[in-house]
Amino acid sequence: MAARPPRFVFFVVFCITIGGLLFGYDTGVISGALVVIKDEWDLNSTQQEFIVGGTTLGAIVGGLFSGYFADRWGRRTITFLSSVVFILGALIMAFSKHYSVLIGGRVVVGLAVGAASMVVPIYIGELAPKEFRGRLVTLNVLAITGGQLIAYLVSWGLADVHDGWRWMFAISAFPAAIQLCCLPWLPESPR
Repeated sequence: MAARPPRFVFFVVFCITIGGLLFGYDTGVISGALVVIKDEWDLNSTQQEFIVGGTTLGAIVGGLFSGYFADRWGRRTITFLSSVVFILGALIMAFSKHYSVLIGGRVVVGLAVGAASMVVPIYIGELAPKEFRGRLVTLNVLAITGGQLIAYLVSWGLADVHDGWRWMFAISAFPAAIQLCCLPWLPESPR
């Protein structure tokens, strides 16, 4: 029988991969939310593209700078900040009353997506025992695709609910809050 990582390592990886889950959720949820928003706000194709692209723009910026700041302040600190930014972005999107505010919320969430995409796999790789490193880092990819699946299911379930698109965005604040609660028990990266 193959050796298994200690339970604490699984706890640490679970807490860190919430960032991957949020990456997947926030990039996937727009596919369901936009179907409703475009009709409610009478958006043209260009406006829809900007809403979708806002997260990508934020992710480019977040990913570009998060490596530098992770080296200066630590992986745990950047994970903490990305959780806060995920929550902030979710709330901005959920409570947006105007097109430009929604784009702003998408850019904010994109900053967290970029930070998570940069820091999560590095943080896991640096904390994981070497004999389990590959398997544990792979869990981040599973979390990303799992987040996308959850986003599609949530979108499907809320498609016909009044203001369901707001809930689609708001729901992403909950995993980020769970990650915030877990972070005080996580060690800083040894590297």
